[in-house]
Amino acid sequence: MSGLRALGLAVCVLAMAGVPAAAAVWDLEVGPLAGATAPDASLADYRWDTTPQFESGLETTIGKDRWRAGLRLRRSQTTQGTGLDLETGDPTVRATNTEILGRYRAARPLGVGIWITGHAGWMNLGYTPGQVTLDTGTGLDPVTVNFEPVNELALGGGLMLRRTLGNSWALALSGEASTFALDTAHRRGDEIVYQRDRFWNWGARLALTWRTEFGS
Repeated sequence: MSGLRALGLAVCVLAMAGVPAAAAVWDLEVGPLAGATAPDASLADYRWDTTPQFESGLETTIGKDRWRAGLRLRRSQTTQGTGLDLETGDPTVRATNTEILGRYRAARPLGVGIWITGHAGWMNLGYTPGQVTLDTGTGLDPVTVNFEPVNELALGGGLMLRRTLGNSWALALSGEASTFALDTAHRRGDEIVYQRDRFWNWGARLALTWRTEFGS
C-alpha cells in the first residue's frame, strides 16, 4: 500500500513538473491623477508662492511583471510677486510637465506593490499675464515688461504604492521629487548677479487607472 502511495506521489510530482508556470502578461493602464506639489522653498527669494499647490494630470503606462514604462502630463500653478501695484495682480506661473516614466516593483507585501519610480521630461513655465505695462511716473512713455515662457529639463524619482482592483482597475499613491535648473538674477550689494541655480519640487499624488491585459 505504501508503494502505491509513493508511486502516486511520484506521478503527481512529474505531472506538476510538466505543467509550465503561468507566463506574465502585458497590461496597459490609463487614467487621471491628482495631488499636490510644493515648489522649492528657496524660490520664495524670487517672490514665488511656495505653499503646496493643487496638481492634476493624466498618465498611461504599459508593463509586464516587475517593470512599467509610460508617459505622463501634469499641471500645477502658483504666483510670483513683482513688488509692484499691478491692476492685474501678481502673475500666475503655470507649470506643465511632459514626462517619460520608468517603474520597478521592488516588493509586493499583502498584494500591495512597492515601486521605485523615475521620470524625465520637459517643464514649461508660462506666465499669465505674459506682459505688463508700467507707468514710470516721470512723464516718459510707459515701460513694457515681458514674462517670457521658460522650458527646462526636469528629472526625478520616488516611491509608489500600487494595488490592482479586480481585473480592470489599479490605484496608486506616490511621492516624488523633481529637480530642474533656472537662470536667475538677484541683488548682491550694488550689483545684480546672474547665475544658474538648481531647485527641487516635492509632490504627492493619487492615480486611478483603468487597466487591460493582453499578450502572454
